[in-house]
Amino acid sequence: MQLDDLVVLVRGRSVRTVALVGEQRAGKTTLLASIYAMYCKGEFGGYGFAGSRTLVGFAKRHHLALLNSGRTDPTTPRTSRDDPVAFFHLALARRRNDAIELIISDRSGEAYEAARLDTELIGNLPELKIADRICFLLDGAKLASNELRPAYARQFKQLIHALHDNGALAQTDHVEVLATKFDVTAAPGGTEDQVRYLDFFESQIVAEFKEHG
Repeated sequence: MQLDDLVVLVRGRSVRTVALVGEQRAGKTTLLASIYAMYCKGEFGGYGFAGSRTLVGFAKRHHLALLNSGRTDPTTPRTSRDDPVAFFHLALARRRNDAIELIISDRSGEAYEAARLDTELIGNLPELKIADRICFLLDGAKLASNELRPAYARQFKQLIHALHDNGALAQTDHVEVLATKFDVTAAPGGTEDQVRYLDFFESQIVAEFKEHG
């Protein structure tokens, strides 16, 4: 769904909106495909699938991870910076007639990277203004790399600072960090050090931003 479609959907409905925020290849599209895949199998996280307005969009993002795609390696399509923000819809229920209408945003990581470098572009991210929850995706593979870790850790915090300092997080009650690619972070060979640093970085994030509320 595009923004105009979302406006129509939420009329007369109570929805929960989550904005996924992360730079290139952090795993936003893969996360969306994985959530869809879990509900294809049945109940997940204590909820059952109760419907979706965006099944085709979910299926397109999930297809390249399947054997019948003909690929030898699973992947998901990349979101282009030129694409407008997209929204995915899931209705989830613990029991009949008690569904949660969940909206999840999907935007190119290049757009968030550009906004980190040029804060005037933050106004072009409307998904942040309507989000009940903003979820920053932390690329576990980059954090696990001794070469990439210092620069990436600094850039990750810079993105949160850029959005916070320019009022983009002011409308949401919940801000969280989700580590993706943990299968890489916890890979054999350096698992203990990698997991220890992930815990350390988590404590840094909490300490640094707690004073900002």
